[in-house]
Amino acid sequence: MNRVDIAGDGAPGFVHAALIVDSDRSLLERLLPALDRSLAVGEAVVMAVGVHTERVLRSALGAGSGALEWTPPGAFYQRLGLTFTAFRDYLAQRHAAGRRVHVVAEPDIVTSTHPQAPIDRVGAYLPYEALCNQAYAGFDCAITCLWDSRRHPALVIEGVRDLHPFEMTASGVRANLDFTSTGDYLAGRNLIALEPPPVSVGLDLAVGSFGELGEVRAVLRDWARDRGFSAEAIDDVVTAVDGIVTNAVEHGRPPVRVRAWQAADTLVVQVDDTGAVSLPAFGGYQPPTPGQRRGRGLWIARQLADAVTTHTTDSHTHVRLHFPHEITHRTPLRNP
Repeated sequence: MNRVDIAGDGAPGFVHAALIVDSDRSLLERLLPALDRSLAVGEAVVMAVGVHTERVLRSALGAGSGALEWTPPGAFYQRLGLTFTAFRDYLAQRHAAGRRVHVVAEPDIVTSTHPQAPIDRVGAYLPYEALCNQAYAGFDCAITCLWDSRRHPALVIEGVRDLHPFEMTASGVRANLDFTSTGDYLAGRNLIALEPPPVSVGLDLAVGSFGELGEVRAVLRDWARDRGFSAEAIDDVVTAVDGIVTNAVEHGRPPVRVRAWQAADTLVVQVDDTGAVSLPAFGGYQPPTPGQRRGRGLWIARQLADAVTTHTTDSHTHVRLHFPHEITHRTPLRNP
């Protein structure tokens, strides 16, 4: 992969860089000089990293670790849509306060998930990595995303590289000439087919009109309650699904099919319509504008479900929502 140098670390402007490490030594060789440069130019350095990474860095920095702001990753990494929103809100607040910030983030995507979870959660998170390139660009900040190849397979690491316009190397931050644009990446995600639902599902409903939505909500609420979801978590499930079904009835072709099943600790709901209207590349990833009345359902679903995957064919549009029990029952943290 060809790369060229950019301005030194700490230079003004938005810099979204991948930091790929394969050992504690490579972590220190690549990150410590960048932290020194950020502190030297007066940037606030925020560390949202895992326990092992924090231990390694604190040991190397000694008393100097006190110059960094250490934030538990759980303050950011929750449901995937909320993770993106939490970062965006945090960066907006720091930017409004007039302080340039350098965030070093180690995505906490695989902890607290069931080993037989029915979705590749890292894969579902990568669209948000891509979205950072546009959504955070106005905040005049540096974001370094730390990915450890000891924890993630080579295919994930290469995908991470392609989604970052820069990479932090032992010789500094360099531009990535193989960078994949956000729009191209998100459009390609909608072309990936979903795994078929199981033959036997817990719910299989046909919705022909808006007047039937109330019954769908009631049946879905009872189904989630029978599977141990709390009242608040059930509200999130029902609200998320209701928005997607409403969109399908309005823009698709009835009847809309709603299927739900449980896989490991996760409730999965799939909504299919025959409108075959391809979803916009950025559909549901960007917050609605003030006063916007349409197009809110997919955004809300991405905030309330842990992961939402979509696929459009010549005949159908499929939207699948995932609600892992432990993650759906976490209390969302705000303002880390």
